[in-house]
Amino acid sequence: MKTELRHERVQALLDEMIVDISTNSPHVSKEELDFSLLCLMRACQGILDEEQNWDYIESKFNAAYNLLTGRAVYPF
Repeated sequence: MKTELRHERVQALLDEMIVDISTNSPHVSKEELDFSLLCLMRACQGILDEEQNWDYIESKFNAAYNLLTGRAVYPF
């Protein structure tokens, strides 16, 4: 049950992040943009793994979300 809630929360934040980035240009340096994209890639890789470590997925996703949107989210 907790995993389903985590999955739904990541999906909602992902949708919100896509809308935010498509309407506002992220005000980050190239290094921060590269880091956030790497975090997103690692989060996606974690979702595709057989043994999903949601703590790892959330920490990587939250780091990217915080950098790209400028709004802080914390572990669920």
